[in-house]
Amino acid sequence: MNKNIDLPGYKPEAHHWNRWEKAAKERGIERTLAALGREVIRDADQHSWSEPVKQLCNSRNLLEMMTRAPFLSRRLCEILIETDGLRVAYTEEGNQNDVIRLPGFGGLY
Repeated sequence: MNKNIDLPGYKPEAHHWNRWEKAAKERGIERTLAALGREVIRDADQHSWSEPVKQLCNSRNLLEMMTRAPFLSRRLCEILIETDGLRVAYTEEGNQNDVIRLPGFGGLY
């Protein structure tokens, strides 16, 4: 029953994070790292991360870092996603209710 419906004017590549991922792959960034970078850029925009964090992961800075330090970049991106832009973290015990608030990064929590 579900058929693909083309919405007029909708083009997924129009989002800047999708264009960034394509450019990163063309520059030689490994595909899973490029996908992780895309997720960070999207979340920074969609989740309204703080300006210092947005500057850290803006398109140009992130691409440069991934080119020069891919292992560091991967871990940084994982941390940014896990903490929603350094706004919250969970304790190492894994208790979902035990949230550590990270002040100074603009969280609305």
